[in-house]
Parts: sequence; structure tokens; C-alpha cells
Amino acid sequence: MYKIFIAENVPSLNKGEMAILKGIFESVKKLGKVEFTMLSGHPDIDKSRYKNEINIIDTGKHFSFCYKNYITKLIPSLIVFLKHLLFLILYKIFGSNAIKFMKSELWKVYLNSDAIFMGHNGTYGIGGGFGNPIFFYHYYLPLFANILSIPIVLYGGSINKPRIFPFLLNRLSTFALKRINLVTLRERISFFRLKALGVQKNKIYVTSDLAFLLKPASIERIEKIMKMECIDDSYKPLIGVTVSHKIANKSFLEHGHSISYIKHNEEFAKIIDILTDKNKHNAYVIFIPHCIGQDKLLDDRIIATDIYKLCKNKGKIKIITNEYSPEELKGLIGKFNFFLGERLHSVINAMSMFVPSIALSYSSDTRLDIIKMIGQKKAIYYVEELNAYSLLEKINKMLLQKEKIIKELKLQIQITKEKSLLNGKLIKKMLNSLSIKNR
Repeated sequence: MYKIFIAENVPSLNKGEMAILKGIFESVKKLGKVEFTMLSGHPDIDKSRYKNEINIIDTGKHFSFCYKNYITKLIPSLIVFLKHLLFLILYKIFGSNAIKFMKSELWKVYLNSDAIFMGHNGTYGIGGGFGNPIFFYHYYLPLFANILSIPIVLYGGSINKPRIFPFLLNRLSTFALKRINLVTLRERISFFRLKALGVQKNKIYVTSDLAFLLKPASIERIEKIMKMECIDDSYKPLIGVTVSHKIANKSFLEHGHSISYIKHNEEFAKIIDILTDKNKHNAYVIFIPHCIGQDKLLDDRIIATDIYKLCKNKGKIKIITNEYSPEELKGLIGKFNFFLGERLHSVINAMSMFVPSIALSYSSDTRLDIIKMIGQKKAIYYVEELNAYSLLEKINKMLLQKEKIIKELKLQIQITKEKSLLNGKLIKKMLNSLSIKNR
């Protein structure tokens, strides 16, 4: 049995990130039995949703996270770094007996792991890991793993441009990435960024996002959900929507976040009014909650409600407020005739169910290359240009080409799933190679 430590938090209330984790599980099935462990800042929430699929380390139990603003986040980050440094010193002196001095479960997990995974939803910004904004963790973790002789993998991840201190952080990224045993990336842009950083190419592979491997819930389960939610699939067209506070805040940045949020919602309400107008599209619009916390700003149901209040044809709009698993959401989205998504993984769900879709995000979003890689470049809409009528024009063009798009998706998604499965094949090859070397 292999033991794999995902040295990050994968929040279960974010169904896109949860879909990635399910994809990770699916990708490594050829390894045989695998035991996964991950970090969590909210174990009470995550344990009830992941159940027995993964072991969860409560980071709050082992590390203190008390801060009031951006600056004070540096304090817990420094504490975590110093504890890792202390463990390394003890390990160099006492070997595996170091856990007799530092008894946190985390250190035992490190030592017992056959591989460490990181970067599940992009990394090498400034924070990440531990379920809290712990700065620099990804920069020193590869060196930490190297000293412990544990292979470390950037698995199906992204390389993001640093937003601040690019000179320093790019050099830290280069230092860290050169110490990673295997790098698999979900976009080509990340590959070119690594190339620019001077990281060697022979251990870097462009694969695809692991969420493509998520399996939808059964047809029977989806029909039950639709009945519970009073969604009649005889209503045509059914248009699914995900909206995000983060995207709304970036739509009209020149006005500031608060005004941007308001203007975004006004434009979205205009779009929905046109789509639901019986003399125009006569559509039924279903808001899907693809993330429901932990913070209010991360709860899609709140922004959906704010948009709903501005709409005229409320009788043809449904806001789903119940929580569903990623599998259930994917199956439900597969019932729609068209999809508009500000949550990227909701769009991945839709496209992998062959639903013509538009991905709405800001132009600097690296992840949009995932959509381009499946031949859907025309399905991208930049929210900095958000305008009800320009978006409606794009929707109309895509609806006219609906059958063509479905054919393209059926061809491309199968190829993309093979690329996602390549992640697991590369892990198996790496572990087998290391096993031979260590004999």
C-alpha cells in the first residue's frame, strides 16, 4: 500500500477543489491501494464530507493561527517555518526518533509518506497549505522533503505569477521547483513560466486538470435531486449558472470592489431577464452553488440571491440552496442545455458532460488555458468587459453552433481525460523508479 500526503488543505465546501481531490483519487487507481492524508484548517467540516476517503490532520491542533490582518499573518507563517526547521535539525541528529521529541501527528505523516503531493489548485503565489494563509510553505517544503528523502510532486497544478515581490518570489520558486521530483501541469502557460524560470524540462509534463476525471452521480440520483429542487427537465432551454463574489469584485475594478460587485450583479440581472423573457429565449435559469463557504464571500448562494433580487422574471429562476456533492452537481449540470460559469470547475463539469458553456473570468486567470486546451477558446468571456449585450451576443452565437460544439466536446473530453490519467501513470513510473534505485 502506498501512503500519499497531500500537504495542503482541500476545502470540502468548495466543490471545485473537492472535484480535484476526487480526480486525484481516480488518477492513482493503478497504484493499487493508496492511503491519503491531507491538512485541514476545518476538520469538523471536512471529516463529515470526506468520510473515510482521506485521513485529515487538524492543523489548528498543532499550530496556532491568530492574526487580525495581512501583516500579522507573517507571525504564524514564521512559527510553522521554525517548527519545520527544528524538526529537520532533530532528524539530522536522531533520525526517525525525532518524533519522540516533536510528537505532532504531522511529523509522523511526513516520515511515513511514500510521496508528498502539492499544488492541487495552483501554487507559487505567496500563500497556501494548512487551511490557512501560511506564507512560503511551498517554497521550503521541497527542500524539507529532500532532506527527509521523501519524493515530492507538484501534481496537476499551476504556476501562478507572483502578485508582489516578483524578483524575490520568482527566485524562491526556482529554488523550490528544482527540488521537486516530478511536475505535472494542467496548462501550457504554466509550462512556459517554468521554462522561463530555468527549471529542467525532463521532469515537467503538461497533462490536464484532474477534475475531468470526476464521475457524475447516477441518473437515478440526479432525477431525485431534480424532483426535490422542483426542476422540470421538460422546460427548455435550461440554463445553469454559477456566480462568484471574487469574479464580481474584479469586473469593474476601476470603481473599487464594492461598486464592481453592484455593477456586475446589475449586468448579470439584465442577461437573465433577456434569457428568461418569453418573447426572446424563454429560458429557465438555475443558479448552482459550487462553493458555499467557509467565508460569506465564498458562498455562491449569497451573490445568486443578490442577482435574483434585481431580476424581473423571478418565476423562471431557481436558486439551489441545498448542498450537494461534486458528483451530484456534475450530474445535475449535465441536464442543462447551456451553462454560464464564474466557477471554473463548474464549467469543467459542464463541458465534460458535453454541455455548451461559457467560462467567465478575469483575463489574467492562468486556468483559462485549460478551456483553450479543449478547443473552447471562443467559450471564454473576460469579466473586465462585462456587458449584458456583448455576453448575450456570445451566448446567441454559441446556441446557433450548439450541435457542432457538442461534437467537439465529445471528441476533446475523451482526449483530455487520458491526459488527466497521465498524472497517475507518471506517479507510478516515478515510484517504481525510486523503488528500484533504493533496492
